[in-house]
Amino acid sequence: MSYLPNKDRPLTTACPYFPEDEVDWLRGELADILHSRLSMGEKTAEFERKFSDYCSPDVRRHGIAVPSGTAALEVALRCLFLGEGDEVLVPCQTFIATAVAVCLVGATPVVTEIDPKTLNMDFEDALSKITPKTRAVIIVHFGGSISPNILYYIDKFHLKGLHVIEDAAHAHGATLNNRKAGTFGDLSCFSFYSTKVMTTGQGGMVLTDDSLRAEFARSLQNRGVSPDDPNKYITWSSNNQFTEIAASMGLSQLNCLPFFLYRRRVVAKIYDRLFIGNKFFTPIMPDVRCDSSYWRYTVVINGFYFEPAWTKLAIRKKLSDALLQDGIHIDWPYIPIHQQPAMVTKLGHVSLPRSEETLQHHICLPMHARLEPEDAEYVFERLMFYTRDLQWVS
Repeated sequence: MSYLPNKDRPLTTACPYFPEDEVDWLRGELADILHSRLSMGEKTAEFERKFSDYCSPDVRRHGIAVPSGTAALEVALRCLFLGEGDEVLVPCQTFIATAVAVCLVGATPVVTEIDPKTLNMDFEDALSKITPKTRAVIIVHFGGSISPNILYYIDKFHLKGLHVIEDAAHAHGATLNNRKAGTFGDLSCFSFYSTKVMTTGQGGMVLTDDSLRAEFARSLQNRGVSPDDPNKYITWSSNNQFTEIAASMGLSQLNCLPFFLYRRRVVAKIYDRLFIGNKFFTPIMPDVRCDSSYWRYTVVINGFYFEPAWTKLAIRKKLSDALLQDGIHIDWPYIPIHQQPAMVTKLGHVSLPRSEETLQHHICLPMHARLEPEDAEYVFERLMFYTRDLQWVS
């Protein structure tokens, strides 16, 4: 196909996007901020209110902005008063921050298998790992897709006396039956890191509809300050305050979020059309009831078509290296939590053979709001070119 690369549309798995009119608006915001309060001011309060309203004004009445997604998870865990001796169920396929936050409050992560159809938590495996020490479960919407049976299993976890936290770092604007991510758990956590669907550079947010938890989260936001006396501190906490510049970026990105989601979903539909029925790759597609945010677009390598001597890990490394020649960057799911050195030190050697096998043969394709349909078509064409160039068994 005839294709001209465009530096404004890099073929990468993430790319921040601030449209020009938003850049102009932000310039004006910055001028005002530099002559007023730099953190925890009116813009932060507005961003907290508008983001929680966007997710659901009825189910998420309180938003608490913090410096990172990790901080959001730690604050949420502390709002549930989890600590030493407690266990928290965590899926093995997630960024290490999900488990690190558990460790930071003194609790122990218990790592579960994932569902190969979604790369989200295998809920039945999670239920089988509940012990008298289990206090909570963190459900991650990997890649931006919500598990279609999430409500059924949240009810089961609640019946077991467990708290449920949503790690929605990938899922801004994702829905299940028109219900947005961030409205399913007892508390929910978002990240606004620079690679996310919407970004403030760094940043995170905790959402809750519980006024007492929100009050405690606001205390943790400001070093454990008393809600009644700013000179007194009722608990210990890090400085989790949010800057006004980041809040203005968040307001701009929230304004663009429907457009970002539309663009991502258009590109995903192009990929779907090209990959459905493909002999070399099978797309991981969300359930029909779910509108994914498509933080990632993931396909499975059907390794049995390739030379048997090649491992699936070798296949994806060869494809990655080849595609870089055309300026196309791909990546793959995280190293499983239980195989991260820090977690091995904490938990010892944990075996999750089904997930370990599953995660060896996925690749994630370029996906962000700047991409056009022709970009997705070019990525597919080059991927097929290099795939066919490999020695495969028909």
